[in-house]
Order: sequence, then structure tokens, then C-alpha cells
Amino acid sequence: LGVDDVAQLRVAAQMRVRAEHRTPDYLLNVGDNFYWSGINLKCGIAPAYQVISTGQFEWAYEHIYVGTGLEGKPWLGVLGNHDYGGYRFDRGWDQLIAYTWGIGNRWVLPAQYWRQIVRYPGFSVDYFFLDTNHFMAQPASADSEHNICSDAHVKKNTTCGDLGLAGIEACPGWFRDTWKKQQKWIHKGLNDSTADWQIVVTHFPPGWDIPFWKELCYKYGLDLIVTGHQHDQELFGPNHPGNWLAPSAYVISGGGGGITSENPPSADGNDDQYGFMELTLSKEVIEIQTISHGGFLRWSDFLKPRGREVEFTSVTKKKNKKHHSESEDRSLNYGGIFGNFNFWDR
Repeated sequence: LGVDDVAQLRVAAQMRVRAEHRTPDYLLNVGDNFYWSGINLKCGIAPAYQVISTGQFEWAYEHIYVGTGLEGKPWLGVLGNHDYGGYRFDRGWDQLIAYTWGIGNRWVLPAQYWRQIVRYPGFSVDYFFLDTNHFMAQPASADSEHNICSDAHVKKNTTCGDLGLAGIEACPGWFRDTWKKQQKWIHKGLNDSTADWQIVVTHFPPGWDIPFWKELCYKYGLDLIVTGHQHDQELFGPNHPGNWLAPSAYVISGGGGGITSENPPSADGNDDQYGFMELTLSKEVIEIQTISHGGFLRWSDFLKPRGREVEFTSVTKKKNKKHHSESEDRSLNYGGIFGNFNFWDR
């Protein structure tokens, strides 16, 4: 078997190795949890509190991410376009929400968008979890292979029942309306936030709506945006030449292994195609590290609180060595591992 055939298992193995030495408090998941077309159930088939097992959570999540330091830790997440169905809207995306109250007791995705404040001794982090899947909600006749609202894979009278998604024609508007509600919600939330750090977790990278993200970073001092969708690992620190949100930072962590990466991976795993990332948080600084599917520390950077309309500088450095995580600044509070873990639909 090649790397692409076992990529998810390779990433999970390195997460397990890392967690044994640097136990995370929680994990951040940026969506596209079940490829290709989500949970194998119809949306709206059961009440929101009722979990119907298809075996996918058990075999592509619960039995994959195991071991000391990972088991029992909260996985805080969002939905990706493939969780809705990829090229259809009627898959069991509501079951990913329902599983928050399921038997595993670690999956946390209580709504399409939601907020969590994490309080550490002496500082706090305000996480905003957003649904940005309106980018893939196009008119019914558009792009039959990537459009959530496509009419090519569902019957014309298909709906999601009481969930409010009333059919193919209503589908794009439903996603747009959800996004409009979120925009008002996050503006108010960031404006009112008194936490030391503000971080957004969402599926689509900020390049899909540059003006929106620039406004949030400049107006409210949004510090970090954690994303996926693109199937590789990229870190855009405060001084990265391609970071148009500086001094805020953003990452793309879409190389969890549930789908083939953007470019061919190397056999030894010393590349940015598959892997995960790690945040180490303190009141003064966040360290971001990218760990590959071969256990290599590929990139790292340090982020300081932006504040509202405040600029600062940082240096991004590349590392290309095998990482064993023996060195650690003990004054920092370890915040967790995050990545797009893309639970393979087996």
C-alpha cells in the first residue's frame, strides 16, 4: 500500500505519538469528516437528539483516534461541505450534530455555528465555530460534482423535513440565510468578547471571502483563523509573504488523510501533504507547529495578540528535522492538536 492508501492511519499514529508526550486539552476539527458524501442517512430522518448508527463514527473515528492523551478529550468541530453530502444536501449532516450527545462523549458539534470560551489560569480563549459552506451552495444546475445544491444526485422533491432545508430550489437561499445570521452573530460576539485571544474555526480558508475576514481582523483584532478544505497543511504566520491578514494568522489544515492530498506525498512523510497542527497557548503568545504524517516538525511560528487595529512583527521559521517533542516551554499551557481529520467513509 502507498501513503495515500493509509494516510489517515499515518496521521492518527503521529497524533498518538505526540499526545503521549504533550497531552492536549482538546482538539479542533475543521470539517469534511466523512468522505465522499457524508453520513449514509437522509437528513431529518430522526429527531436532533437521536443518534442512528451507520458504523461510520465507530470505524472511522472512535477506533482510529485512540491512545493515551487522545481518548476522552473533547473534539470541537464544524461541518464541511462533504458533511452535507458534497454534491447533494440531503445526507445525514444533522447526525454529526446529534452525535454530540452520543455514546462517545467526546465529539462536540452542537450546532451549525457556536461558541466556546476556554478559561486557563490567567487568560482565556474565545473560539467561534462558523459554517462557511454557502460557498459550495450554488444554483441547482451548476457544477454537478461539487455543488451541495446540485439537482444531479437527488430527487426534485427531496427535503430535510423539520430542519428547514425545503428542497433543491430553496437550498442556495437556505445556506445564504444561515451565513447572514452568522455574520451578525460573530460581529456581535467579537465586539463583546473580553477574552485574551479570539480564534475562528471554520471549513473554508479566508481566501474565499477576503473583505469579510479583513474587516473582522482589523475591527475586532481577530487573532487566528483555523481552516481546512484544501488537502494539505499550510501555515500563514504574521510575516508570511502570502498572508494578507497580517498581523493576524491563519492556517489550512486539510491534510487529515480522508481523501487524496493536493500533491504526491513522500514515503518518509517529510512533506506538507498530510498531517496535523498543534497550538501551545499562553497569555502572551501562541506557538503554532505543523507536524507531518511522518512525524516531522515542518513549520512553526509565534503569534502575539493582535488587539484592535494594532500591528506587530513575527518571524516564521522552517524546520526539517524529526520531531520527538522533548523540548517544551513549561510556562505555556498546551491548548490542543487540530486538523482536518477527514474520517474516511469506509
